[in-house]
Amino acid sequence: MGRDRAEAPVDEVVALPAKDPHHISRSLMQIMELRELRAQGDRP
Repeated sequence: MGRDRAEAPVDEVVALPAKDPHHISRSLMQIMELRELRAQGDRP
């Protein structure tokens, strides 16, 4: 949850623009790979 300039809560999605539009998908793929490794018992 974000806040407005008066520090009051704002009930809407607040996001910053990303310089690299693919960083989210790469991060999600890495999270999935790490979860698979941990499920197998291997710790990176």
